[in-house]
This record gives sequence, structure tokens and C-alpha cells, in this order.
Amino acid sequence: MARFGKHVRPTSRAGFAVGLTAAIFGALALMGGLGYASIGRSSASAAQYEYTPTPLNPGTTTCNGVYNGTGTNVIVPGGAVCTLAAGTTVTHDVNVESGGTLIDLGVAIGHDIDANGADGIQVAGGTVGHDLTINGLNGSPPTGDNFVCSTTVSHDLVVTNGTAAGGSIDIGDPPDCSTGNNVGHDLNVQGNANHVDVSENGTSGTPIGHDLIVKNNHPGGAGVIHNYAGHNATCAGNLPQTGSANHAAGTNTCPV
Repeated sequence: MARFGKHVRPTSRAGFAVGLTAAIFGALALMGGLGYASIGRSSASAAQYEYTPTPLNPGTTTCNGVYNGTGTNVIVPGGAVCTLAAGTTVTHDVNVESGGTLIDLGVAIGHDIDANGADGIQVAGGTVGHDLTINGLNGSPPTGDNFVCSTTVSHDLVVTNGTAAGGSIDIGDPPDCSTGNNVGHDLNVQGNANHVDVSENGTSGTPIGHDLIVKNNHPGGAGVIHNYAGHNATCAGNLPQTGSANHAAGTNTCPV
């Protein structure tokens, strides 16, 4: 979980991947009835479980369990935990309904991820063809913190109106992510009551395409560290706020 003033980089991407995979298997194996088979006595070790992903439907899939393959749309209903395996393709949208949890392990999504009132979100390593929107986050996944990392979002990445009950969310790196995000237009993080960490998004060579906006996140506050904005970087009304080393081609009111 992110902590104010602490910015610790994971030891390696491999370590991050192993840790994330182990946590997912361990937590989901405890659920039962979702295609997980115990091959050992202790539920504490992910290595003691195996699973077979279910292929996505060619059209729309209502997702509760582990899926792979190619489909047009994915819907995550309330109460469901949907894991999309690395290499999965969704040609149009992924919609997470209120109370649903999405664990995206590296999916190519043709259009949007749209999550409203989700219980948990983890997105790592894939692509989103248009917008990634998380509004009203209201919990944490069974595998740890919420995060969006190592992901290419062609247009806007928006995280707004998370509730006080929502767990921390890391947008970029670290501690839950190995690298930050590539964002084609705006990275907009506003009005969250839960803690947000916005770090390592964009680079000097490939900055956030337009604006970085981190505003009015309280009482959880915001950490804003080492982001590059191609236009303006705006930080205001975050209580508390920590950070450093943020860059912008235009106006910059974020910590430097």
C-alpha cells in the first residue's frame, strides 16, 4: 500500500510479476467454484492451485472467474471478481458495474475500460484504445491494492470520486507497479476521498500527451512523484499532498 513520503521501487519486474500472480492465485483459490482446483492441502501457497481459463464469448461475456481468448465486450457485474489473463483481447469495451472487481493482467482493449462504483481495480501491462475511467472506487481487490500500471491508454486516464471506503490506488509506480503508464491525452485524478499515488507516468521522451491534473483529493490525500506532462501539470487542493520531481512543458503547480 502506498504511504506518504515513501517511494520504494520494486527490486525487479520479474519480482513484481511473480508477487502479483502469487497473490491473485492465492486469493482467488479461496473463492471456490470459479474453475480453481486444489492440488495441495494449504490454501496459503499459490503454487498449490491450478486453473483453466474460460474462453471469452465472441460477443459479450459476463465475467466472474478467469477468462482468456478474444471477445467483443466484457461486463463485470456486482459481486463478481473478473480476472482477464495476459494476452486476452477485448475488441470493444470492458464495463465494471457497481460492486464488481476487475483484475486485468495485460489485456488489449479496443475501446474503453469504464468502472463505476467498483469494489476493486487492478490493470497491469496492457493497452486501452480510448479511455480508462474509474469513478467512485469503493473497495480493494482480494489481492491487495488498487492500481493501474505499465499500461498504454490512447486517450484519457481518469480516476475520480473514490470513496473513503475505497482502498488506496497507485497510478503508475511504485510500490505495486513496475513501470508507469503511457497516456495519450489527459491524466486526471480528482475528488477522491481515498489515498491516490500518481507516480512515474510519462517520460521526458514520451510525456503525458496533454495535461496532468491531480486536484481535491482529501482526506486521503495524494502523492505526486516524477511525472512528465506534455502541456500543463496542475496539483491543488490535495490534503495532504507529498511529491517531487514533476515536469511539464507548460505551467507546473505540482511538486518539483
